[in-house]
Amino acid sequence: MRLKVMFFASLLLIAGLTMFCYGTSMTNQVMNPESLISGTYLVVIGIFVGIAGFLMLLLQMFQRQSLAY
Repeated sequence: MRLKVMFFASLLLIAGLTMFCYGTSMTNQVMNPESLISGTYLVVIGIFVGIAGFLMLLLQMFQRQSLAY
C-alpha cells in the first residue's frame, strides 16, 4: 500500500469526523437558526468527506484483489 495515499485517506477520515462532530455541536444551539443551518451543512459535508477517506483506504487495501469473491 502506498504510504502517501494512506496518509491522505486518514486525513480525510479525520477531517470528516471533525466536521461531523463540530456540525452536530453547532446544531445543538437551538436559539440560533443560522448555526442550525451551518451545522447541518457541516454534518452533511463531514459525512461525505469521511466516506471518501474510508473508500480510499478500502481501495488501497483491496487494490490487487477482487471484491466479488
